[in-house]
Amino acid sequence: MGNVNGGNHNEIYANLTFEAVSKVAEGVMQSFALGEFDKVEVVYNQFKNAAVQNVMVEQVLPIIPPTAAKDSKAANDYIFEPGKKN
Repeated sequence: MGNVNGGNHNEIYANLTFEAVSKVAEGVMQSFALGEFDKVEVVYNQFKNAAVQNVMVEQVLPIIPPTAAKDSKAANDYIFEPGKKN
């Protein structure tokens, strides 16, 4: 699908509540479910110090299952629903 900007929601900071944020999140999740987006990434600045901010990009949809270290005995015990479509 290419690079599609899902929008800019800077106005959300004027009323930063769960209800306001959940409206944006629901719209993004619905667009992803309808196939309008291949993936959803959040881009933000991570504060390091007054002179340096690192640009961070995190993929939130589709969910990428965590991978355990090869020498780790811990198992990933997650169930992602709904399952893959055949």
